[in-house]
Amino acid sequence: MTDRPTDNGALHCGLRCLALAVLMGSACGPDDRSRTEPIDKGVRHIVTHLASVPNLVHVIEVDLGEPSVELAVVKAGNRLRDIRPLSVIVREQVAGRTVIAAINGDFFSQEGIPSGAQFSDGRIVKDGPENWYALAITADRRFFVDRVHFTGVLLDAGGGALSIDGFNRPRQTDEVILYNSFFGAATNTNQYGSEITLRIDWHQACLGDTIVAEVVYVDSARGNSPLYDSVAVVSAHGLRRDFLHGLKAGDRVRLVQQAVPFYGRLKSVIGGFPLLVKNGKNVVLRSDHAGGEFAQSNSARTAIGFSNNERKLFLVCVDGSQPNYSVGMGLSELADFLIELGCEQAINLDGGGSSTLVVGRQVANRPSEAGTERAVSNALVLYRTERPR
Repeated sequence: MTDRPTDNGALHCGLRCLALAVLMGSACGPDDRSRTEPIDKGVRHIVTHLASVPNLVHVIEVDLGEPSVELAVVKAGNRLRDIRPLSVIVREQVAGRTVIAAINGDFFSQEGIPSGAQFSDGRIVKDGPENWYALAITADRRFFVDRVHFTGVLLDAGGGALSIDGFNRPRQTDEVILYNSFFGAATNTNQYGSEITLRIDWHQACLGDTIVAEVVYVDSARGNSPLYDSVAVVSAHGLRRDFLHGLKAGDRVRLVQQAVPFYGRLKSVIGGFPLLVKNGKNVVLRSDHAGGEFAQSNSARTAIGFSNNERKLFLVCVDGSQPNYSVGMGLSELADFLIELGCEQAINLDGGGSSTLVVGRQVANRPSEAGTERAVSNALVLYRTERPR
């Protein structure tokens, strides 16, 4: 963040000018410039420079009616605790796909754990805290923004049910936790619980699906079960261990993972904070952080917004903390800009030195830390698929 005071009048004027430039595809002042470049079918890259602020803003506009374009949520290193530069995430973890563009995702801890919820590749990566928002993408390509939380239940062949208390976090007293390979190489649990290992085909699984799994191993007194891409481990402490003791290798069970609130089958979820736009209105002033430096300071910003009515998606990256190039935006100004673009709903993603845009496989913006990419926890990757629909 920067201590530079905000010139609200000039910045508001600049935003109106910028929004018009973006929407009309032309500059609005003698020194302001805007260019629009189609980068794939149904996708445009719009770059606008406002000399008077100054600000440099990148917008990736996506026609959601184009079936060959999809948006994926990707975790750095495919591990809960990992960070990598966005260009590395694109190169290493989206191999074999034609990448159109990508932006950095959620805020994260020093260990690389995202602050909010994440669901990717059929698996829950992490649940989110009560106050954190998330962008959710359904299997039929609709988008939602809400406070999203995950629930789960394991069902045996006899109709018994075991509720799941958490995902990919340390197991506490009397808890049942589900682990998958995003957590790491093993569950890191102690011998005071019981665990079962399930063989699962995660391929194309969605939140809300009932997944049939096979019990591979039942462990009653060891803990620290190994984790692989094709398995999940259910770890129980306390009285609910008895449910696991009733299972044996070869048994068929059903696993249900769901999101609350319910929006149908969800393909991807990523966290963000705060909510910027709701039903076409700027809601930043209602945020608990509206009066703080985090919200008011001009800074590099990353955001995602969409209009389900107009079937448009917008990935936005604002360069910042570079006084003679681009100073950045406050959150309310960012929300106003997103509304001018046509967003009905939008959330803020990690900003500052994390704000990065990749077009193709090259960094397209100028990150605020001397132009050097900061390693980030997760990403939103737009790619082309020729898969029939």
